[in-house]
Amino acid sequence: MHRLSMVVAAWLLAVTGAVAQDVVREQPVSLQLDIDTQGQVAAVKVMDPQPFLMPNFGRQILQAPPYGPLPPVLKQAAVQVASKWRFQPTRVSGKPVTGRTWAQATLEIVKHEDGNFGVTLRYLRNGPYMEMRTIKGTEAIKAG
Repeated sequence: MHRLSMVVAAWLLAVTGAVAQDVVREQPVSLQLDIDTQGQVAAVKVMDPQPFLMPNFGRQILQAPPYGPLPPVLKQAAVQVASKWRFQPTRVSGKPVTGRTWAQATLEIVKHEDGNFGVTLRYLRNGPYMEMRTIKGTEAIKAG
């Protein structure tokens, strides 16, 4: 836990410029989830933020995400939490089948009164798919 506190403190300092007793940091997280026939998460992949197309006076411009990728220790924490989530499995002809979904969540970092940091992953939504496509040599994610 001590290593996690040091890494999180360094990340907070780099992002916010200060580490106060009551710091709360939030960052959107996109997850690729493989779901088994029981509705349990079989595999989790934390997706790094990708550029996206933004409308601009009738044209679309490639926009950089407003935040960077999570440090590896925070990705690991997100994977551990998301692995415990449960879903209704997809059914084909009435029988459950394995499937893949993408989830949107918010990673929250809070410094506790005892000086330790806590990491939570707040589920927001999930969808049946997200389309991966290439835009001028850069992968972008389009919600579907």
